[in-house]
Amino acid sequence: MALLLNNEDVRNLLDMESCVAALEEAYRDLGENQAVNRPKTYIVVPEGQDLSYSYCTMEGASRRLGVVAIRMKSDMNRYVEAFGTGRHEKWASRPGLFCGLVLLFSSRDGELLAVVNDGLIQQMRVGATSGVAAKYLAREDASVLGMIGSGGQARSHARAFAAVRKLKRIKIYSPNPERRAAYAREMAEALGLEVVAVESAKAAVEGADIVATCTNSIEPVIRGEQLCRGTHATSVNANHELDDDFFKHVDVTVRHQILDTKRYTAGSHEEIERAPKAIRKRRVDTPAALPTLPDLLLGKTPGRTQPDQITYFNNNEGTGLQFAVCGALAYQRAKEKGIGRELPNEWFLQDIRD
Repeated sequence: MALLLNNEDVRNLLDMESCVAALEEAYRDLGENQAVNRPKTYIVVPEGQDLSYSYCTMEGASRRLGVVAIRMKSDMNRYVEAFGTGRHEKWASRPGLFCGLVLLFSSRDGELLAVVNDGLIQQMRVGATSGVAAKYLAREDASVLGMIGSGGQARSHARAFAAVRKLKRIKIYSPNPERRAAYAREMAEALGLEVVAVESAKAAVEGADIVATCTNSIEPVIRGEQLCRGTHATSVNANHELDDDFFKHVDVTVRHQILDTKRYTAGSHEEIERAPKAIRKRRVDTPAALPTLPDLLLGKTPGRTQPDQITYFNNNEGTGLQFAVCGALAYQRAKEKGIGRELPNEWFLQDIRD
């Protein structure tokens, strides 16, 4: 039997500490050629001057775990102005709803193991990856987190940093006062530490040992000159969230991975040019050669060597391996606990060869 796991199932199956540990091991495997990723691929269809459709897939496999996963998502995209800045808005069917699935397969017999809603697992895998990097790049005594953003990624990142460092305080900034206040209340209760809403991104960064930008902004939200000596910074949207001079202020940069994302767009040149700005990425000049997270874990790059260094993890592109590993963890626990809806294998197997 395959399993159907929804977001509530995932919430009851995965914890941040386990995801950080599982991904740390997986990235070591990747560096030793015992795991693999296929670059993320987009299909984009312009649907009007302010709207476009995007279909995105990524795949990965873990030889050690014997699993392969494909994550697919189907989004409508548009560029919007909100709270004085440009933002990337997306949905499926209607605003507030999203369509994303993870299909988990066995690489040992080829069967489908699980179909998983990608909402929570998506947030967990990104946050956990930043947590793995912070374990090696943040100062051991890091205790203050400056968070810019108040959505799901901002929540998962706070949990991830709390899993690898003894945080005492979080300063949260979001341009929406209600959202940042709600984040402060929720995360203070969830993590059992002081969480303070502040009035600007600069205030969130000042005095922070770890800084994270987790926004959907398509304009810079942080400047490199604002970082204090000894800070570790992370971004999930580096093409947009960082200012052009950011890397001039950073001593050590590690990139998640070097992957050649593919984008295929339907329509004429004129339609593509009229499509939402969100599909045309702003590019920040990054150093030509950057070590990757597997390089860091395997000791091929030294990472932080001095307490006053400014370190930065460029969590630049998601990977299918993240979904394979976190999906496998959720699937194994679901089998052990009897969680999820069973799907008969005969629904997915056939006797006609491709």
